[in-house]
Amino acid sequence: MQMYPISTNLSTLGSRYTLIFDIAAKRLKHGVLGMFLEQSDQLICGVESEGISGSYLPFSDLPNHFQAFYQTLEMNSVSYRAVNKEGGYDISITFTSPFCPENEKMNTAPIFYTDIEISRNSRPHSLVCVRKNIEKGMLRFGLQGSNLNAAPKDNICDFTYEVETSSRFVLGDFARTLHLKLYRDGTEVKTVPCTERLINKDGHCGKDGIFEIPFILSDEPFHTQFVLCGYCDIRDFISVNGTLHNLLYTSYFDCIDDLMDYALDTVEDNMRQTAFVNSAISKSSLSQSWKDFISFTFQSYKMNTVWSYNNQGKKAYHVWEGNCMYNSTMDVEYNNGLFYYTFFPEVLPTLFEQWAASENGKGYIAHDQGEAYSISNAKYSYPMIVEENCCYLLMLHTYCIYRGSWETAASHYEVIKRLADRILNADTTGNGIPDTGTDNTIDDAIPAIQNAREQTYLALKSACALGCFAEIAQNLGHTDEAKTALSRSRQIMVSVDKELWLGDHYGVCTDTSQNGYRRFLTHEILSGPMEGKDSYSIYAENGLLYPFLSGTAMPYLNTDRLKQNIAVSNEICSTEFGCKHSHDSGSVWFSQNMWRDFTASYLGHDMLDNVDRYWEFQKIMNTGENLNLYIDTFGENALWYYPRGLTSVGVLNASLRLQINNFTHELHISPLRQSMRIPLVFLADWKKLQMPWVTVNDGRITIENSQMLHSYKIILQEWQIHESQIN
Repeated sequence: MQMYPISTNLSTLGSRYTLIFDIAAKRLKHGVLGMFLEQSDQLICGVESEGISGSYLPFSDLPNHFQAFYQTLEMNSVSYRAVNKEGGYDISITFTSPFCPENEKMNTAPIFYTDIEISRNSRPHSLVCVRKNIEKGMLRFGLQGSNLNAAPKDNICDFTYEVETSSRFVLGDFARTLHLKLYRDGTEVKTVPCTERLINKDGHCGKDGIFEIPFILSDEPFHTQFVLCGYCDIRDFISVNGTLHNLLYTSYFDCIDDLMDYALDTVEDNMRQTAFVNSAISKSSLSQSWKDFISFTFQSYKMNTVWSYNNQGKKAYHVWEGNCMYNSTMDVEYNNGLFYYTFFPEVLPTLFEQWAASENGKGYIAHDQGEAYSISNAKYSYPMIVEENCCYLLMLHTYCIYRGSWETAASHYEVIKRLADRILNADTTGNGIPDTGTDNTIDDAIPAIQNAREQTYLALKSACALGCFAEIAQNLGHTDEAKTALSRSRQIMVSVDKELWLGDHYGVCTDTSQNGYRRFLTHEILSGPMEGKDSYSIYAENGLLYPFLSGTAMPYLNTDRLKQNIAVSNEICSTEFGCKHSHDSGSVWFSQNMWRDFTASYLGHDMLDNVDRYWEFQKIMNTGENLNLYIDTFGENALWYYPRGLTSVGVLNASLRLQINNFTHELHISPLRQSMRIPLVFLADWKKLQMPWVTVNDGRITIENSQMLHSYKIILQEWQIHESQIN
């Protein structure tokens, strides 16, 4: 659906190539090496025609005589439509970043397809104030910039520029220097040569780097397509634990000529596959806010990805943490996991292996794996021992159940046993609740939420993680370890219900003193009673979602209290854009709000319309002079260019309250609403481009492409299903 334009981006997966459409600056930021290393240049796209003024899209300093300008977002494309009343024409341009699961070559290829269409004014603009209907004209399209060198040749233009290996990025009050240590023939280099190539089969490129394509406007629209490729011809610049890596796309394409040939030869297949992926969101019954939000956040995620390989062919996959630039932060990827399980499970074994390696015998998963292109030991100032261990155990358990195999858990069993033991040993008081290693990721919160020794958040998350570990251990033949973990899950919840239930909600922590803790930002040393210990908070249920997704029983939980807690806290912690950490303190983290909303679905509360508030904030923060792309925080923190918004994909499973178990081959479906159409993305056949869909009309459920579910037993909860309803 068309919307008022905001600044947004389009990125390729793992190859760093990025386009940022900066509305306020009237510029296109683009770069082969990605975020913080982009060029800011003019994107020339407009029409010249005799008798009317030339008019150009607002990404350059050229005149803009369009009366209306719209934007449309899809999961892998950004479109703009401009209306010119003086000449009676519309111009539409769609940028597409190819993506389809199980197509590694296409996904990593640093290419963008750009489709331009010129047509007569469409309704309602065709009805009034058209001065002249042009019959022909000249489309002009290309890039111009002071640091951009254009080398045109017929229907191809190479744009070259150099990126300094020590680049300073400044945005508002934020400044960051990104250092790249790069070598060529053993000598360190200070600049990196980059090339972007623009190709069009219909036109000719002038010396200024601008293509000119004549067109005749009839009843049928005029259409042309450009292909934009990017290539960085320098290798071994990513350090992964001391081993040099290259971006993965260079294993498929030796040079930009290879890349161009591939982009042109496969354009139809690539566009068809990408359109199919887009349709999972665009053809669903999700609200427009959800559709736009998922599309917007997916591109911010892709912008942060680094997919690489070394000279032995071993691959690595890492995700930057936005402006923080930490690599593959465990608690961030815990949220992004909703995308991996739904669309991209093939990358999970690599992630589990990388995180397991970060444990290195210490008994805890590292918070992160270094910064930027230096992937190594954690750079964050302190470990989050209990939290990150829980994240890993919960994700690994769900992966095994989705796969119907304990193989991955078995391969990492010694690691996960140490993780579980560390959680078990984190209790020193005897009540089961961890009270050591409890610093957590909520680093802009008051100590009661971030640092308290006995937190409700980590207590429940530990109970769930230990319960999941118990199932892994039991199935791998470690019965005693399973009994110990499950017993602790029960003990934790007995203590939580006894010590932290306050009549209508769970308090934040049992700690009574904040002596010695520091306040966020000011670092003031605090003293006195623990501020906010009895507050309403949105974090108690954070550990429940993965077990819900896999249909894992959690008999140790008091479900009635959790239902009450999540509903009351949502109401009391609410602001105009979402819920704060607690009702009396903290910022809004949109990823955690969504996570809470999805958990609420499984507890029987429909909070999915909260997305309207989350999306409204993103639009505000990318309108006017603002350029943040996805920003995860509102309040005393700023996490922008951030990948964590991809939590949004979880709305698909949450809408159906879907539970998947590939050991029993059962699908539990309990639609949250009586009318919806939602795809079962995890069952898609990406080669045949087929996907099952669940449609609910007034409570009547039908399943499209139900032959794809022949190996599953479908269990409908709350609604009855009959054979005649499956087609």
